[in-house]
Amino acid sequence: MPANICPNAAEFMTDARVRSGIFPTESYLRLCRGGETPQADDCVRQRPRVKQGDFIGRAGNSGASSGPHLHIHTQKVREQGGLLRKSGSNIPTDLNFGWLKHRTDSSVWKPFRNDAIRNNPVLVHASPFLPRMEADAGGVTRTATHFIRSNRLVTATIAASNDRLKLISWDLVGLSSFNRRSDIEAGPAKEVYLSEPAPNYILAAVRQEDDKLKMIAYRVGVAGNFTRMDSVEAGRISALDMTTISGLNPRAVTALRDGSGNLKLIAWDILTGSDGQVSIVRLSEASDGAVSAVSVSRAKHFNGVYTGVRDETGELRVTPWTLSSNGQNFTRRAAGTAGEIGPVLDVAPLGSGVAAAVADSDGNLRLITWSVSGAGDITARRAESVAGQVSEITLLPTSHGKSNLASVVRGGDGRLYVIGWRTNDNGQRLRRLGSSRAGAGMFISADSASHLNNHDGGGNRDWIATAMRDDAGDFQLIAWDTNLISP
Repeated sequence: MPANICPNAAEFMTDARVRSGIFPTESYLRLCRGGETPQADDCVRQRPRVKQGDFIGRAGNSGASSGPHLHIHTQKVREQGGLLRKSGSNIPTDLNFGWLKHRTDSSVWKPFRNDAIRNNPVLVHASPFLPRMEADAGGVTRTATHFIRSNRLVTATIAASNDRLKLISWDLVGLSSFNRRSDIEAGPAKEVYLSEPAPNYILAAVRQEDDKLKMIAYRVGVAGNFTRMDSVEAGRISALDMTTISGLNPRAVTALRDGSGNLKLIAWDILTGSDGQVSIVRLSEASDGAVSAVSVSRAKHFNGVYTGVRDETGELRVTPWTLSSNGQNFTRRAAGTAGEIGPVLDVAPLGSGVAAAVADSDGNLRLITWSVSGAGDITARRAESVAGQVSEITLLPTSHGKSNLASVVRGGDGRLYVIGWRTNDNGQRLRRLGSSRAGAGMFISADSASHLNNHDGGGNRDWIATAMRDDAGDFQLIAWDTNLISP
């Protein structure tokens, strides 16, 4: 346990049977009385307080039990003569965002939804993210991941053997496996991002070996098969990201660092002519000064996108952009800024705000939120929270999670982590939730979707798919059953 919660740092209690009221004396923090000095008189001025998201401790095994376990309850107490006494009955401990399973062979994991633990003993998975299935493929250098509207997963990889781009379609089967449906190859590439501006059409934004941007459109058939439909080239770039604007007029939007080092936004669509010919259409574009890193996400409460950039001074700038209904005009809205950051960042929408996840100047994950008006202007910086070292970041909303978020990161130990965050629609009351981790890897990508699950009566639930190059250099895909639903 951290010292700010329990100053007793001993590995074991000397004697848990020595009590101060209802608690072992060694775990009881006695309040100082008149004339007493904290620590010197074995007392404290004020007992510690904890809030949701605070790290309390790890469950372990001292050797006097059959395995690591945790006893948890909430109890009102009153102090009487320097001792703590119970006041009333135990208060039910309602849990959210994790998973519960009874210790029977037939039991399945169920998501906590403001549930109290009543039937003991149970198993608790304290993270919102429960790994369900995995798949792998050959050696790769880059990955991209995207759920299309049919809930089919499409991944893109760049092969380590020949640098060629490959798209693969996958179906999630029950709770246990991926079904690989089809794949298609294209030419050499350095970097790739995926979008779905039209139902069952994938648009791949590819940074080619000559650093020129190439957009390639594919139709995804009922059986998961790919048909290449069109491609167009744009100018030279040195950084790239892409998102899909949802709603009545979906568009793909690329955010890139152009040949002059400036941020450029381009809106794209896939259109089918009267003759049945499918083509990629370049709609509007906008520019916004010199940058050294770029990210982009859709907005939730206006038609447009957010860009997050590391500007020419090395500081974070988050800018909302509205897009006209015909896709012909971007309008830059009032931006928000923060301090100096590293070159790793991503942005994600809230119900009426925006969040940015960055590697700060110390290399730590820092999440910052702003509120945004209905017209698309950033109005106020709301909250901030810091986690451990990171070198890659993807920030995701989920379908049923309202404004709660998942950050998929490469941690300081080189492993993949999925970390949950709770916040209000306007970015207030930001709290860190639980996290899960996988093995070592890099070039991590991720996407989320609502996926039907009837195997445990769960109905539609949120899923996150993560892809990475593992420590052996191979492509690894993981699907995480996700519970970010607020009570």
